[in-house]
Amino acid sequence: MPDRQALSDHQLLAASAGGDALAFEQFVERHQGPTLRYLRLLTDAPGSVEDALQEAFLAAWRGAASFRGESSARAWLISIARHAL
Repeated sequence: MPDRQALSDHQLLAASAGGDALAFEQFVERHQGPTLRYLRLLTDAPGSVEDALQEAFLAAWRGAASFRGESSARAWLISIARHAL
């Protein structure tokens, strides 16, 4: 089993696109805090923030194969999260 903590975000998303749920779990652990903080800056409705966070990660899981690496994975995820609100 690879050490997923040592993988780059791009590698985690590529593995996720191939169905590796543990790689995506590592990606979520790495980015859920900053993404949650960002969403809280956009709205003060706690339920909306939690729903948007969940929707953002679900969309990222479904779209992991579309990540091209032209920007950081966090910027890609933040863009998804912004549209989930």
